Amino acid sequence: MRTEKENHRATDSDRTFILGIYQEFCRLMFFTAQKYLSDPLQQEEVVQESLSKLIEKVDTLRTLQPAVLASYIVATVRNTAISLLRAQAQQGQVVSLETLDGEPASQESMDEALILQEELAPLRAIWPQLSQEDRLLLEGKYLLEYSSAELGERLGCQSASVRMKLTRARRRALKLMKKGGNGHGQP
Repeated sequence: MRTEKENHRATDSDRTFILGIYQEFCRLMFFTAQKYLSDPLQQEEVVQESLSKLIEKVDTLRTLQPAVLASYIVATVRNTAISLLRAQAQQGQVVSLETLDGEPASQESMDEALILQEELAPLRAIWPQLSQEDRLLLEGKYLLEYSSAELGERLGCQSASVRMKLTRARRRALKLMKKGGNGHGQP
């Protein structure tokens, strides 16, 4: 049985171990969070919450091979991001494009959900290829329904510039969708 002093040392050791994981996998954690969340503050929140979850599993983490450890960390960050998005959706907030994964909302029929999935497939396929600014513009305008002034504020530009930026973002997205096909194997 461990004494209180031994438990304290184990906690310090665990913190040191988790700090090492963070230093080694920081970029991977943020890259994973960025796939689900465009807001840097939410990405930071997800990474911090993921570290809290990882510290609870430190004994398991110590036994994993490096490749398996990386997969475990990615899965933890992904699941934490999805949990955050679900919580936002339950609070009535609009969620990002990546979260539209085919699960029908209670008021939608299964057919409507399948049609929506088919229509979103080409856009979802090219979404990771778009720049963060293009994703922010398109998501802000069409999913979150931000005004040009709100988008300009988020992008740090004049609201008059948003219209042209949005036009260019749409063109880039359309060009990628034409190049990549329509999700059904047809160019």
